[in-house]
Amino acid sequence: SRYEISLGQDFYSYFVVKSELEMVLAQLHKINAQEHIPVMGAEPDFVKKFSQLNESKISSANNLMQLAHALDGTPYGKIIHSFVEKTTFDLQRDGTLEIEAALMDYEYSVMEELSQKHLKGKQLQEVLEILKRQSDVQAIINMFRMKKMLQSPSMYVRRRVSMQHTQLSSQKINQLLDAENEEDFVRVLKTTSYGKELAKVAYDYIEEGMQKVQYHFHLKKFRFSTNPSAVMLCYLF
Repeated sequence: SRYEISLGQDFYSYFVVKSELEMVLAQLHKINAQEHIPVMGAEPDFVKKFSQLNESKISSANNLMQLAHALDGTPYGKIIHSFVEKTTFDLQRDGTLEIEAALMDYEYSVMEELSQKHLKGKQLQEVLEILKRQSDVQAIINMFRMKKMLQSPSMYVRRRVSMQHTQLSSQKINQLLDAENEEDFVRVLKTTSYGKELAKVAYDYIEEGMQKVQYHFHLKKFRFSTNPSAVMLCYLF
């Protein structure tokens, strides 16, 4: 199809990475919740054909070290091992967000690399905009939750959000991270492009509002973009 041609066969690797990450994150959350019931069949058949992961080993992991070893020889294994080796990190105490942020950085790096390899000009910029928005929206939601529930300081939050691929300026990122509480965070958010989009939708909580903002953005791109790669990413949203 024209969508396949737009990015070439390498584009399939993004879908594989995305599905693999979902499997790793699902197991990570199970371990954090201390659930020890293996769940099989989570990986689609298409992904199984190209995946480098052993689903049986991953679903049997009961702690972070076992998960790291189940992922040996993969980029995810390297990331998980880095947390196992941190003497200051404890999954039960610190939670999953720090690991999730590292895994998300990897996912967006893969997609950015594929895009830069196969696209150029306006098509490349449009795809990068979509990817950076996805990263930003998740980061904004996670930052808001930490400010609301924990009044978390900047350094605590910074380690737990993926901000390597962003449309926000360094100044705005720092202002959001430095917010003292949820009210201060919302005040800063209103001065960003996302905050201005958020003001145009009705919502009861930030998470719902940001998802509505993303829905309207992707729907518009899906309807009017002439870039097949952008249309595909918006359809998958």
